[in-house]
Amino acid sequence: MSARFTGMIAKWRMTQPARRRVRTGISSAELESTARYWDEHATTVEEPRAELWYHPLVQAHLETLRGEQPLHQWIAEKYLTDAPVGRGLGIGAGTGSFELGLMEHGLVE
Repeated sequence: MSARFTGMIAKWRMTQPARRRVRTGISSAELESTARYWDEHATTVEEPRAELWYHPLVQAHLETLRGEQPLHQWIAEKYLTDAPVGRGLGIGAGTGSFELGLMEHGLVE
């Protein structure tokens, strides 16, 4: 498991009260195996993507909205003035890189 994901998982686990942890029946070895797989196969930001979000016209429009700021910085200044927020919600579409980026930049605990 990469240090990046290990650290995020450990930080997340520390914030979860024991009574709220989900019991999945999945062993630690299975979780580690899954994490290793996605560490090797997950899409990186540098790879070209096919979704509409990554179309050059959409990206150009987004740049007119946020200027030259990285997306996480723009969101922090516009919407997360009380960052870090305690919880974030991903809708389960895509690789989760956006949500992980918000956590990495300390905008979401």
